[in-house]
Amino acid sequence: MGSGRVNTAPGKGSTPGKGSAPGGGKAGRGGRGRGASARARRGAEVATTAEATDPSAVKVVETPLRQCVLCRESRSPGELLRFTVSPEGQLVEDLGERLGGRGFYLHPSADEVRQMLRRSGQMGRWSGFEGRVALPEAELLTQRLAAALTRRLYDGLGLARRAGLLHLGFEIVKERLERGEPLVVLMATDTAHHTREKVERLMRKQGPGDLLEAGFRDALGAACGVGPVAVLGLVPGRQASRLRLDVMRWRAFTGPFESGGTGSDGGTGGSSGEGG
Repeated sequence: MGSGRVNTAPGKGSTPGKGSAPGGGKAGRGGRGRGASARARRGAEVATTAEATDPSAVKVVETPLRQCVLCRESRSPGELLRFTVSPEGQLVEDLGERLGGRGFYLHPSADEVRQMLRRSGQMGRWSGFEGRVALPEAELLTQRLAAALTRRLYDGLGLARRAGLLHLGFEIVKERLERGEPLVVLMATDTAHHTREKVERLMRKQGPGDLLEAGFRDALGAACGVGPVAVLGLVPGRQASRLRLDVMRWRAFTGPFESGGTGSDGGTGGSSGEGG
């Protein structure tokens, strides 16, 4: 009495060995009762409902940082370029971080890619590959990376468009923002000067980081299955987070560009929202 200990031994009338479990439930594999399993399922359903109705209930999962093998600076994986070595000994870029095996990371910089290739003796230590690694020419690899980063940027927009998360055209984006809807806005690098000024004025109310600039009107429109478009608004969420990282890497790798501010927009976004 008073010890606080709980007696878990079977009481009189119980029949150990026939699936009895504390709480009256029938034991399943590993000794877990059906009652406990049902409670766990109900708990999972409640947690899912809470996350759907209360954003503050969503658990924040921290992404582990990765180091650039050249400068040793740590960044989130999405800010870097990942490389791995195939079983055949070929150096392979893995921008989506989907390939298996040990990989290594670089900043999205053509200069760092060239430095990496010059330090071929370190490739085995970086990748864990035992054997000679076949390396491409520096110019070929930088061109391949630039094309892959561009393709990933446009593919992400296509996914957002098909998911109904993308608004096309300046007038449509403006209307949504003035109604108080949060949007991440992407502006083409060859947007006309007068539209560029309108977008920048409009976005001052949104705060830093909500206006991105990348790609060209023809390519942005083609990625969305429409004609040239200069201004796009993306609903915040997973796709918007991907877009931010894709734009950052694209701009860091491709370097300075001319904005084409004297060009024509192809329209300022009519009722269809498919102009710039």
